[in-house]
Amino acid sequence: MKQKFYILFYFAYLLFLSSCSCSNNKIVFPETIEIQAELIYINEVIKPDFLTMKGNHLVVASSETDPMIYTYSLPSLSFLKASVNRGRGPGEIPSFPMFCESPGSEMLYVSGYTPTSIGKNEIGIDGALLLKQEIQVGGFEARNNMSVINDSIFIYFDISNLTIKKYNLHTQNLLDFISFEQESHGESYYFSNRGYVANNERFVVYSYILKKQIDIYDLASFKLNKSLKWKVPVQTLTLGDASSLTHHYRYIYAGEDYFYALYGGNKGKEPEESRLEVYDYGGNPIREYILNIRPIIFVVDEKNSVLYGVDYKDTEHFIKYNL
Repeated sequence: MKQKFYILFYFAYLLFLSSCSCSNNKIVFPETIEIQAELIYINEVIKPDFLTMKGNHLVVASSETDPMIYTYSLPSLSFLKASVNRGRGPGEIPSFPMFCESPGSEMLYVSGYTPTSIGKNEIGIDGALLLKQEIQVGGFEARNNMSVINDSIFIYFDISNLTIKKYNLHTQNLLDFISFEQESHGESYYFSNRGYVANNERFVVYSYILKKQIDIYDLASFKLNKSLKWKVPVQTLTLGDASSLTHHYRYIYAGEDYFYALYGGNKGKEPEESRLEVYDYGGNPIREYILNIRPIIFVVDEKNSVLYGVDYKDTEHFIKYNL
């Protein structure tokens, strides 16, 4: 009886491991499609740093201009309004606005008003941002890839400590965190576990830059659901030699139904692949797109199957793909 119990326990353990990790030499997508970008001229003099989509608006942050936030209507990409002036007065941002994704909310959250706060904004009929509330988010941290869930849960990536954190905006306390191992040399650019974070209301996804790997976490429990790992050679990281690094995932976007991972796979100045991998939140491959122009950052309108992006090398055009 005891032997039977151990056998059942062993198989249950193997099933658990297989549900959390999936290793492949090459994942097979049901279909691979080559698509061509449509370049849409930007009349305004801006240099996009970040994009977000809120309702029928595409919103662009441009830290080198004044005003610094530009709103466009979708799907036409017609310019509506520039708002949020540079400065330290009421409703102004000193230098560098960053968006916090807020799936399921009509509000647009923006960081940068102060080092320790985010602003809750409404988008007016004319496209202008209207600051409704400034919310404290604790002490100063190097926050990236931020989002707000249900106007109360603040998710962000503390890049200096390679830690994804879940913070309660109402009680002002840390709820949970996911930490990644970092090398003792302290050079964050060469951390082997460096990556990008994105999330919707149910899941958090983490794509690694220097590894061919994507992790999928449950947002409520902050526990790992599945890790997609590819059997590629482990990189030898040489401090100060960026040309030796192979960059795998370059960006990730979390939609309601799927997440979209932009794959590069190049080393140094080698030609970079422009491949958009689409997965569901069970880690199943859905579709792969070969792009003729690689966006640096992007958002996806899943309802209308459109990707909007920008390339930092070409600040005069939006990139649009019909998926």
